[in-house]
This record gives sequence, structure tokens and C-alpha cells, in this order.
Amino acid sequence: MENLLSILPVLATDLSLVDFTFWIGFAAMLAATMFFFSAMNLVADKWKTSMLVSALITGIAALHYYYMRNAAMEGDITTAYRYVDWILTVPLMCVEFYLILKPSGATKGMFRPGESTAMYIENISTKLTTIGALYLTLVCLMPEFLIANYPIPFYLGGASILIVVVVAIDTVTQIQTRLMSSQYEQLIKKTKFGR
Repeated sequence: MENLLSILPVLATDLSLVDFTFWIGFAAMLAATMFFFSAMNLVADKWKTSMLVSALITGIAALHYYYMRNAAMEGDITTAYRYVDWILTVPLMCVEFYLILKPSGATKGMFRPGESTAMYIENISTKLTTIGALYLTLVCLMPEFLIANYPIPFYLGGASILIVVVVAIDTVTQIQTRLMSSQYEQLIKKTKFGR
């Protein structure tokens, strides 16, 4: 890693892996922001607002990665920057989902406007919010508990745990998909279609 850092003149200073990661994150988000702004005039009108919101999300992230890199190089804690970044970008991502689904013609399915639909949506929203809040509370407090009670030589943040959980879920899903695929292949070989 040190050889890679010495090759790049911009990074020729004494950077740690964390500093380098923040720098790469900054560069990637800045490039994405420039892409979304430059491609905004090349897409159909129904996608222009979506491109603008995407540019805002990546621009905000680029700004925070830049400040997080500087804070990490000075030895400061970057947690506050991450939380501010999430507070700004997560609602924008929710708006982005709506902006993508609306022009695609996504429908509400069998639900019709009325009291029962409102109650159904409120019930699901309450359940999802409660479960999500409990999960995020656990994710935020577990690293603090581990750091306070066990001699961990590195900082284990909530984002790290989220990434591990998502990767584990994705791995299990891929394994299940592969197993089902092989079962279908064997089933097709047994039928007349597999000749």
C-alpha cells in the first residue's frame, strides 16, 4: 500500500489507509457529481430532476468525504461528518426512489384510495419504522459497548457493522440463487425439454 501511495504525487504525504480511502471516496463522489450534472441535458425531461437529485447526493457526499479526510489526517474523529452526511443524503435518496419510480409507471397495485388503504399503509409504516429504529439503535450502541468493555485495537463503527450485515445477506442470497439454479437445471434435464 505504501508503494501505491508514493506513486501518486497528490498523495505523496504520509497517509494512512483511512486517509487514502476518504480521498478515493471524495474523488469518486466528485466524479459522479460532475457526471450527473453534465449528463442532465442528455436525458429525457422526465429524468432531469432525478439526475439533479443524484448530483446533489453525490456532491454532498464528496464535500463530507473531503472534510472527513482532512479531519482524519489531523487525528480528529469523523463521526459527526458521517452523521451530517447521512442526515442530508438519506432523505434525498428517498426522494430519488420516488423520482425513479414515478416516470417508470410504478403503480400501487390492488390498493384503492380509502380508509382501509390508509390504515394498511400506516400499519406497515409503523412496523417498519419501529423495527428500523430498533435495528439502528442496536447498530449504533453495539460498537460503543464493545469499545467500552473489550480491548479492541481499532475503532469499530456502526457503518462497518451495516456493511458486514449487508454483505452477509447478499452472500446468503447468492448461495440460495445458485442452489435453486442448479436444481432447475437438473429438473430440466429430467424433462423432455432437456434433450
